[in-house]
Amino acid sequence: MHNAVSATFARYDEVSLDTFEQNFRVNATSLLQIAQTLGPQMVERGSGAIIVTGNTSAYRGVPGYAGFAATKAAQRVLAQSLAKDLGPKRVHVGYVAIDAAIDAPWLGDSVSKPTIESGRVREDYFAQPAAIADEVFHIAHQHPSTWSFDHVIRPFTERWSLN
Repeated sequence: MHNAVSATFARYDEVSLDTFEQNFRVNATSLLQIAQTLGPQMVERGSGAIIVTGNTSAYRGVPGYAGFAATKAAQRVLAQSLAKDLGPKRVHVGYVAIDAAIDAPWLGDSVSKPTIESGRVREDYFAQPAAIADEVFHIAHQHPSTWSFDHVIRPFTERWSLN
């Protein structure tokens, strides 16, 4: 499971090259390192899965995301390359974009309950960590005849951001 993220939200003329490179190292280079470290063992065993989590920034750039979106897109494309390299060797690589706010424990009650925005209740707005884990587990354990790559998960009330 590759769930590394480093984010800097800034316009292209505000993000430093050092910060951009740090985000790239965390978001993309670390995935390559994981594949180089674990991939050969999985290939030798004849099975395994590398599941990469990302978000909608991997599919589109928007103002203020120059220091982030490009690095997440690189992560997704690297994962796709890994899937094509490792898949024929019986190692499944999948990408899961989480198009949602996640109800992380450290949020506590800092986000108002019962309503967040537009009258939606907290449970309707946030993706639940246990439900995300269940979906990732399912993807990691797909039958080889039905392996898939791109997955987008979101709460049922979430606006679809991948346009």
